[in-house]
Amino acid sequence: LCKDQPAYIGALIDMEVEHFLTPQSILTSLQTDKPSVYDDRDVWESHETDIEQARHFTAAMHSISTRPAMALAAQDFWSSTQSVLDIGTGSGVISITLLQKYMNLQAVLVDIPSVCSITKEYVEHYDVSERVDIVPLDMFQDPFPTGCDAILFSQILHDWNFEQGRMLLQKSFEALPRGGKVVIHEKLTDPQNNHQPFENALVNLDMLIWTQGQQYSFFDLQSLLEQIGFVNIEHRRTHTYWSCILGEKPM
Repeated sequence: LCKDQPAYIGALIDMEVEHFLTPQSILTSLQTDKPSVYDDRDVWESHETDIEQARHFTAAMHSISTRPAMALAAQDFWSSTQSVLDIGTGSGVISITLLQKYMNLQAVLVDIPSVCSITKEYVEHYDVSERVDIVPLDMFQDPFPTGCDAILFSQILHDWNFEQGRMLLQKSFEALPRGGKVVIHEKLTDPQNNHQPFENALVNLDMLIWTQGQQYSFFDLQSLLEQIGFVNIEHRRTHTYWSCILGEKPM
């Protein structure tokens, strides 16, 4: 709760107070089949036009991801990774943590244009800008930058439905070199165990009022990755309720 500490979570608390998960917000989303957190406005379109709203959201996502980023960066496969393409990077918190740990790593950070200006502020604050390229793009409409041997989706796929998620993974397959990795960083649920853990099931409800998406299970992601052509698919638990799923493009 101290603003000058790296793991400060006050921004997340502020957002939750303003957009609290309530029975009414859930009911509204169920009745309209739309997110309800910004009334009738699309979350991402709102962030494109309202820079302060985008800034508050990015700060909240940064605070929730700081500790999980450290745990993800501790995974051994990063030591042999030369460059990472971070899709929907937000503050860049995952890539910043990776760059601080692996001094030979390069990163390409992509997000919508309004967020990229915020990303730049975080990258400069953490003094890693010399090894970062920030690219504004629409991840559905624009081709992914090529040349990176890893592509990261951290809390991105859960914002979208299965077809949209499959499209993003397909684009990552096409952008990766042979032997390159896709890294999916999410809070997974287990449909074979009543969608446990409970904490991640609650995040599923958050996705209902915020986005068009849902929390995935490992089996969901494994199926999508296999359909696209990824091999050596692996599930690793990283931090508390967080996991990473790895898939490799065949040589």
